[in-house]
Parts: sequence; C-alpha cells; structure tokens
Amino acid sequence: MRTPSRSLILMATTMLSVSFGGRALADDTEAKIAALAKQMRAQEIQLDHMRRELSERAQQMRALQANLIRLHKALFLDASPGPTKFALTHLGLCEEDARLPITACDAAHHAEILAAMDEAGVTA
Repeated sequence: MRTPSRSLILMATTMLSVSFGGRALADDTEAKIAALAKQMRAQEIQLDHMRRELSERAQQMRALQANLIRLHKALFLDASPGPTKFALTHLGLCEEDARLPITACDAAHHAEILAAMDEAGVTA
C-alpha cells in the first residue's frame, strides 16, 4: 500500500474544511491524516523487513531440505525400516539385530546410506 501524497492530504483537508466551514477542523484533520500516513509508512517498512526475513528463512529451509533429500531416499532403499535401523546402529543409538517383521538392511545399501549420512552431517 502506498503512502498518500502530500497533495492528496491537502486536497482531502480542503474538502473537509469547505464542507464544515472551519480552518481549525482542516488543520486537525491534516494533522491526523499526516500521522496516519506516517504510521502506514512505518508499517510498510516493517512489512518489507518481515518479507525479506521470511524469504531468507525460506532459502535456509530449502537448503536444509536439499541437504537431507539424499538421506531420506537412502533410508527407504529397502521396504523394511532396516536402513533406518542400520543408520541408528552406525550412530550408536541401537543394536543392528532385527526380528520379524523388520529385516536387516541389505549390505549392498550400506555404503550409500553412510555416504548420505555423511553428506547430511549426521555423524556419531
């Protein structure tokens, strides 16, 4: 939203002054309009700052998401939660033994899971 120009403020003030027949009213109205215009401008500046901050945060979130995509894909290389259990075992958070219905992660996927963990910064 744009801040009203000084000429628009004066025009509105003049119309009010003529309508109500008093310069004091016009002066008061002009002061109120000027105060409102100043307040609107301050809010516009604050809104612009918030938009920039939100844009920066969105970029950071996209970068984090891009960093984790490979890991998310690697953790679902098998149909079972076996890859997740393998990753947690690698971090020292659990044992690798599994009982049905969970099956151990196929050893062919270990290197890819470890590489994805390393790329995402997930290390023990």
